[in-house]
Amino acid sequence: MSHKARWWLALVLTGCTTQPTALIVAPTHSSFATPVNRVESDVSTTTSLSPDLVSAPTRRDVLALIDERVVCGRFPEQCNFERLGVPGSPYDRELRALMKERVDFGLRTVVGKGAFRPTLSSIRMMEPGVAEVTTCVYDALVLYDTETIPGVHIVFNDRAISIFSTWSMQLHQGRWKWFSEIVTRYAIERDAC
Repeated sequence: MSHKARWWLALVLTGCTTQPTALIVAPTHSSFATPVNRVESDVSTTTSLSPDLVSAPTRRDVLALIDERVVCGRFPEQCNFERLGVPGSPYDRELRALMKERVDFGLRTVVGKGAFRPTLSSIRMMEPGVAEVTTCVYDALVLYDTETIPGVHIVFNDRAISIFSTWSMQLHQGRWKWFSEIVTRYAIERDAC
Protein backbone atom coordinates (compact mmCIF):
# COMPACT_ATOMS: atom_id res chain seq x y z
CA MET A 1 0.00 0.00 0.00
CA SER A 2 1.42 3.39 -0.95
CA HIS A 3 2.25 6.05 1.65
CA LYS A 4 -0.62 8.19 0.33
CA ALA A 5 -3.11 5.35 0.58
CA ARG A 6 -2.03 4.46 4.15
CA TRP A 7 -2.26 8.13 5.20
CA TRP A 8 -5.69 8.54 3.61
CA LEU A 9 -6.97 5.28 5.10
CA ALA A 10 -5.73 6.23 8.58
CA LEU A 11 -7.52 9.57 8.40
CA VAL A 12 -10.73 8.00 7.13
CA LEU A 13 -10.72 5.32 9.82
CA THR A 14 -9.99 7.70 12.67
CA GLY A 15 -12.48 10.23 11.33
CA CYS A 16 -15.26 7.64 11.11
CA THR A 17 -14.95 6.31 14.66
CA THR A 18 -16.74 9.20 16.35
CA GLN A 19 -19.92 11.11 15.78
CA PRO A 20 -19.57 14.85 15.06
CA THR A 21 -19.86 16.88 18.25
CA ALA A 22 -19.48 20.49 19.23
CA LEU A 23 -16.17 21.00 20.97
CA ILE A 24 -14.37 24.13 22.06
CA VAL A 25 -10.66 23.80 22.69
CA ALA A 26 -8.14 26.36 23.89
CA PRO A 27 -4.74 25.08 22.75
CA THR A 28 -1.81 25.59 25.10
CA HIS A 29 0.57 26.16 22.21
CA SER A 30 0.80 26.20 18.45
CA SER A 31 3.42 24.21 16.64
CA PHE A 32 4.01 26.91 14.05
CA ALA A 33 3.11 30.13 15.80
CA THR A 34 5.42 32.68 17.34
CA PRO A 35 4.45 35.54 19.61
CA VAL A 36 3.13 38.47 17.60
CA ASN A 37 5.85 40.84 18.81
CA ARG A 38 8.74 38.46 18.14
CA VAL A 39 10.76 39.08 14.98
CA GLU A 40 12.94 36.36 13.52
CA SER A 41 16.44 37.64 12.88
CA ASP A 42 16.64 36.14 9.39
CA VAL A 43 13.53 37.95 8.16
CA SER A 44 13.86 41.51 6.92
CA THR A 45 11.35 43.93 8.41
CA THR A 46 12.78 47.13 6.99
CA THR A 47 10.76 49.45 4.83
CA SER A 48 11.66 52.55 2.86
CA LEU A 49 8.74 54.51 4.33
CA SER A 50 9.22 56.97 7.15
CA PRO A 51 7.83 55.44 10.39
CA ASP A 52 5.42 58.34 10.85
CA LEU A 53 3.92 57.65 7.38
CA VAL A 54 3.19 53.96 8.00
CA SER A 55 -0.49 53.33 8.66
CA ALA A 56 -2.14 50.17 9.93
CA PRO A 57 -3.41 47.63 7.44
CA THR A 58 -7.00 48.29 6.45
CA ARG A 59 -9.90 45.88 6.71
CA ARG A 60 -9.64 45.56 2.92
CA ASP A 61 -5.94 44.57 3.18
CA VAL A 62 -6.72 41.81 5.69
CA LEU A 63 -9.76 40.44 3.87
CA ALA A 64 -7.83 40.44 0.56
CA LEU A 65 -5.16 38.23 2.17
CA ILE A 66 -7.82 35.89 3.52
CA ASP A 67 -9.45 35.68 0.06
CA GLU A 68 -6.06 34.94 -1.53
CA ARG A 69 -5.48 32.14 1.00
CA VAL A 70 -8.86 30.59 0.07
CA VAL A 71 -7.70 30.55 -3.57
CA CYS A 72 -4.61 28.60 -2.46
CA GLY A 73 -6.94 25.93 -1.07
CA ARG A 74 -8.55 25.54 -4.49
CA PHE A 75 -5.31 25.63 -6.47
CA PRO A 76 -2.47 24.68 -4.09
CA GLU A 77 0.01 24.23 -6.94
CA GLN A 78 -0.54 27.87 -7.95
CA CYS A 79 -0.53 29.45 -4.46
CA ASN A 80 1.00 32.93 -4.59
CA PHE A 81 3.16 32.69 -1.45
CA GLU A 82 4.86 36.03 -2.11
CA ARG A 83 1.54 37.90 -1.82
CA LEU A 84 0.54 36.23 1.45
CA GLY A 85 3.48 35.92 3.80
CA VAL A 86 6.72 37.67 4.63
CA PRO A 87 9.36 35.45 2.96
CA GLY A 88 10.97 33.12 5.50
CA SER A 89 8.46 33.96 8.23
CA PRO A 90 6.77 31.26 10.34
CA TYR A 91 3.54 31.79 8.36
CA ASP A 92 5.35 31.52 5.01
CA ARG A 93 7.08 28.27 6.01
CA GLU A 94 3.87 26.70 7.36
CA LEU A 95 1.80 27.70 4.32
CA ARG A 96 4.40 26.32 1.90
CA ALA A 97 4.51 23.01 3.81
CA LEU A 98 0.70 22.77 3.84
CA MET A 99 0.34 23.50 0.12
CA LYS A 100 3.10 20.99 -0.70
CA GLU A 101 1.17 18.36 1.28
CA ARG A 102 -2.04 19.28 -0.54
CA VAL A 103 -0.32 18.97 -3.94
CA ASP A 104 1.39 15.68 -2.98
CA PHE A 105 -1.91 14.12 -1.87
CA GLY A 106 -4.20 15.74 -4.46
CA LEU A 107 -6.24 17.63 -1.86
CA ARG A 108 -8.17 20.81 -2.68
CA THR A 109 -11.37 22.69 -2.04
CA VAL A 110 -13.99 23.27 -4.74
CA VAL A 111 -15.92 26.48 -5.42
CA GLY A 112 -19.43 26.33 -4.00
CA LYS A 113 -18.81 23.36 -1.70
CA GLY A 114 -19.04 24.43 1.92
CA ALA A 115 -18.98 27.78 3.70
CA PHE A 116 -16.22 30.18 4.70
CA ARG A 117 -16.92 33.30 6.79
CA PRO A 118 -14.08 35.44 8.18
CA THR A 119 -14.80 37.93 10.95
CA LEU A 120 -12.26 40.66 11.61
CA SER A 121 -12.30 41.71 15.28
CA SER A 122 -9.48 44.25 15.51
CA ILE A 123 -6.41 45.74 13.88
CA ARG A 124 -3.83 47.61 15.90
CA MET A 125 -0.37 48.92 15.19
CA MET A 126 2.29 47.45 17.47
CA GLU A 127 5.11 49.55 16.03
CA PRO A 128 5.81 51.09 12.62
CA GLY A 129 5.45 48.33 10.02
CA VAL A 130 4.09 45.73 12.48
CA ALA A 131 0.39 45.21 13.22
CA GLU A 132 -1.66 42.77 15.27
CA VAL A 133 -4.93 41.47 13.83
CA THR A 134 -7.53 39.36 15.61
CA THR A 135 -9.94 37.23 13.61
CA CYS A 136 -12.46 34.46 13.85
CA VAL A 137 -12.89 32.33 10.76
CA TYR A 138 -15.72 29.85 10.32
CA ASP A 139 -14.37 27.28 7.87
CA ALA A 140 -16.74 24.63 6.57
CA LEU A 141 -15.13 24.28 3.14
CA VAL A 142 -15.10 20.70 1.95
CA LEU A 143 -11.63 19.30 1.24
CA TYR A 144 -11.56 16.76 -1.57
CA ASP A 145 -9.12 14.07 -2.67
CA THR A 146 -9.08 14.68 -6.42
CA GLU A 147 -6.41 12.14 -7.45
CA THR A 148 -7.09 8.70 -5.92
CA ILE A 149 -9.80 7.93 -8.49
CA PRO A 150 -9.31 9.97 -11.69
CA GLY A 151 -12.28 12.20 -12.42
CA VAL A 152 -13.90 11.60 -9.00
CA HIS A 153 -13.85 13.99 -6.03
CA ILE A 154 -13.76 12.00 -2.79
CA VAL A 155 -14.72 13.93 0.35
CA PHE A 156 -11.55 13.99 2.43
CA ASN A 157 -12.68 16.34 5.20
CA ASP A 158 -16.06 18.03 5.60
CA ARG A 159 -15.85 19.01 9.24
CA ALA A 160 -16.54 22.60 10.18
CA ILE A 161 -14.32 24.61 12.52
CA SER A 162 -14.31 28.12 13.97
CA ILE A 163 -10.77 29.38 14.53
CA PHE A 164 -10.00 32.38 16.75
CA SER A 165 -6.54 33.76 15.92
CA THR A 166 -4.15 36.59 16.63
CA TRP A 167 -2.03 37.40 13.62
CA SER A 168 1.15 39.37 13.27
CA MET A 169 1.35 41.33 10.03
CA GLN A 170 4.38 43.12 8.67
CA LEU A 171 4.80 45.70 5.96
CA HIS A 172 7.05 44.05 3.38
CA GLN A 173 8.00 45.75 0.12
CA GLY A 174 5.09 48.17 0.47
CA ARG A 175 2.43 45.51 1.18
CA TRP A 176 0.97 44.16 4.40
CA LYS A 177 1.62 40.40 4.71
CA TRP A 178 1.14 37.71 7.34
CA PHE A 179 4.13 37.00 9.57
CA SER A 180 2.70 34.55 12.13
CA GLU A 181 -0.52 33.24 13.60
CA ILE A 182 -1.39 32.18 17.12
CA VAL A 183 -4.59 30.16 17.40
CA THR A 184 -6.13 31.21 20.70
CA ARG A 185 -9.10 28.81 20.64
CA TYR A 186 -11.34 26.93 18.27
CA ALA A 187 -14.76 25.29 18.12
CA ILE A 188 -15.36 22.12 16.13
CA GLU A 189 -18.58 21.42 14.19
CA ARG A 190 -20.21 24.79 14.79
CA ASP A 191 -20.05 28.45 13.86
CA ALA A 192 -18.80 30.18 17.01
CA CYS A 193 -17.82 33.38 15.22
